[in-house]
Amino acid sequence: MIKPAVLLVFAALILAPLARSQTFPKSVQKQAEERSSYPGTLSPNAAPPVPQSLADRRAALNDILTQLWQDHLARHPLFASVSGDHHYDTDLPDYSVSAWNAALDSGRRDLLRLGVIDTTGMTPEESLSDALAVRYLVAQQQAAEYKPWQMPITPYSGPQINLIHALPQLRFSTVDDYDNYAARLSKLPAAIRQATNAASFGIEEGRVPPKFLLQQVLTQVNAIAHSKPEDTPFAAPLKSFPASIPTADRKRITDEILTAIRTQVQPAYVLFGLFLSRTYVPAGRANAGIWSIPAGDAYYAFLVNQSTTTTLTPQQVHQLALHQVAQDEAAMLALAQKLGLADLSALRHAVSGNYRFQAYASQELSDIYKSALPAIPSTLPPFRRYARYPAFMDGWALYIGTTSTTTDPYQRLGLLELDRYHAALAVADTGIHALQWTRQQAVDYVVAHTMLANAPDTVASAMEGVDRVIAQPAQSLGATIGEIEFTQLRAQAQQSLGPKFSLSAFNQAVLASGPLPMDLLQQHIEHWIAAQKGSSE
Repeated sequence: MIKPAVLLVFAALILAPLARSQTFPKSVQKQAEERSSYPGTLSPNAAPPVPQSLADRRAALNDILTQLWQDHLARHPLFASVSGDHHYDTDLPDYSVSAWNAALDSGRRDLLRLGVIDTTGMTPEESLSDALAVRYLVAQQQAAEYKPWQMPITPYSGPQINLIHALPQLRFSTVDDYDNYAARLSKLPAAIRQATNAASFGIEEGRVPPKFLLQQVLTQVNAIAHSKPEDTPFAAPLKSFPASIPTADRKRITDEILTAIRTQVQPAYVLFGLFLSRTYVPAGRANAGIWSIPAGDAYYAFLVNQSTTTTLTPQQVHQLALHQVAQDEAAMLALAQKLGLADLSALRHAVSGNYRFQAYASQELSDIYKSALPAIPSTLPPFRRYARYPAFMDGWALYIGTTSTTTDPYQRLGLLELDRYHAALAVADTGIHALQWTRQQAVDYVVAHTMLANAPDTVASAMEGVDRVIAQPAQSLGATIGEIEFTQLRAQAQQSLGPKFSLSAFNQAVLASGPLPMDLLQQHIEHWIAAQKGSSE
């Protein structure tokens, strides 16, 4: 019997017309060959076998989880390399619509396989893994409604920048590592063509990034296209060879990589620049907010749900973030008055340009994180250890700052300022994408709520932060909403356990099952509280 939750998903996603997630504009003839990969509906006869014994059900679940992780690595080869799996060291992400179709098709099959696995008798962690896998696959199918593959290019992501971002974290210790890198470079032209084709679909359907962001991409691309090969970021691994690379191989490696940059990468960037300047930039949308694309409001609400892993609406998140800014500023004002300063303006003037103050606060933060961050268990499946729930991961980083017991007012100020900055970005994010703020409105708000508002680099820093939230809607929300959720859970545990509450035990319990969505973390902590009460009776 298929789980009811999975049946509901299939009723909405499979029985409905699948063409809504991959509609091919007739005018884009160069993509005609990709139509052959268009996924059809799954036949009712395709239901997987139902494992019966507990051992068989456990084995089936483990097989699915293992396959999910391998599929994730294959689709994200740069992440695979950075995380230590070197099976995909010659690969780049596939930006084609056929790759998206294949992932969705595979996800539907995995949902069916998970749907028939009865978790009765399994451990709580096994049942949790099952639930998280279903949740991940459902979100993948829901995201397809909004065709994110049609907007693959921003100044912060896309084939023109992803490999460059990954370079500092890639391994370059053997000859094979350099040869694998050369193979990756040779695949950049294809990746750029795939992204260009996907963006062309987006133009046809009105899904395009803001024009000013695309102009930034054009600047990036032209800088690489017209530099000397040895001066491009792609030549960075050639600047310093490790001792493990024989001298005899270094010239060959250098020649091959510089040749690949000159004859393959840079020509692709030249063509990409022409597409940007002649087609994509002119087609860029005028409004900063994602609300201005088809189904933009619904898409943003979905992204808010994914980032916060709550049922909060964008408007509710906006109000919570505003409240967090006000709370932080009230605490900062109290600190200012303890220091003999009249208000936040006087405090801003006192610390403006004081880089010793900034470094001091940063070191304090680092010390807090190191002392308070327990290790995430290693008998967890990889897809859970590396799960990216912004509310959990980013929210934890801010929450830990609130546990500091330091009495130094400047250290406290540094913690509060970091917290306020993230809350201000959350205000800007929801303001732009839900309340139709302009880019300038958002920049003005962030500048007004930054301690170093008079410093010359503050406006540039605020603009960089705002441009990121424009390019990556809702991603900034996890930090503030996660912190709020962690703080509320801690208060709930303190109230329930009274003098038996232990902050270190609570923190350990939070991380015991690895990164979790906030709603599931709530259930987990409630069970932990009940267990703590039971063990003390």
